[in-house]
Amino acid sequence: MSPPRRAVGTREAAEKVRRELEARLTLGDTGFLHDQVEHIATFAIYSERWLKQYAEVQCKPSTIAGYRRILKLRLLPEFGASRLDEITRDQLKQYISKLASGDLSRNTLRNTLCAIRVILNQAIEDGLLDKNPAARLGRFTSKKSRRVDLSKQLRRVLLALRDQRLLKALSEGKTSIADDLVFPSPEGSVLDPDNLIKRYFLPCVGHARLRRFRFHDLRHSFGSLLIQDGASLAYVKEQMGHSSIQVTVDTYGHLIPGANISWVDRLDTETAPHQDAPAAHQQETAMEEDLPEVLENVGGGGWTRTNDLRIMRTQRPSAPI
Repeated sequence: MSPPRRAVGTREAAEKVRRELEARLTLGDTGFLHDQVEHIATFAIYSERWLKQYAEVQCKPSTIAGYRRILKLRLLPEFGASRLDEITRDQLKQYISKLASGDLSRNTLRNTLCAIRVILNQAIEDGLLDKNPAARLGRFTSKKSRRVDLSKQLRRVLLALRDQRLLKALSEGKTSIADDLVFPSPEGSVLDPDNLIKRYFLPCVGHARLRRFRFHDLRHSFGSLLIQDGASLAYVKEQMGHSSIQVTVDTYGHLIPGANISWVDRLDTETAPHQDAPAAHQQETAMEEDLPEVLENVGGGGWTRTNDLRIMRTQRPSAPI
């Protein structure tokens, strides 16, 4: 059994503690292990500490409110009473699968899993856990496959890349590239998101002389351009993978060309005169068309008003009879 982890100040102090713990284990003294277990906080206690010491320092108020809502509604009822070291990977798998079988959206499932993963990662940093049981559990939150259309230009680029990779594989004695990554790292592994953004994405943005923006904003650009080019909300919903069309409307509905001004234009059809309108109505409409000219003459050349509309003048007294 390896000695328990204990947070200390310096490397020298850490080495001293390690030697002491190993010596006690060698002599058969395991009582301190029980003392160490008793000091490991429950998930409820540690998550509250995490909110105050880390989240409230680094996150926006809206993000903190989201974390609190997820903890209150989903994580604390399930794991609140458990010690951090009692939460197992199998428990998390079963719980996420249970949530996925309900009516929750994929985004809600991802946020729930992200919250407990972040909290347990901090517990590792604090020396309370050796590993995170919530790591790499994302596959348990995509319920069904989703088809995304590719433009002709993008298809040509990907097909050319496939042919290039296939020729290289054949020259190396391989017969298939079906299991290869489309965009691997230089070492052939999965791309690290931070490296992708820092080494490739941000330099491209700077080279194009664009203002700095998030990688995720490309997704919003995709949806916005589809809407502005006349795509239906139903199609955009499917391409974006939204859980409901209401999400699409709330996010991109204001971008529909003429979506708002068309309602104002319809008022003209409601107030415009019809062909069979009576003569009195047509005469009244003609009088309304002359109103701008009448209004412009108010206050000019008469006895009741001066040319300056801001000054009122008394009426000229009538001549005696």
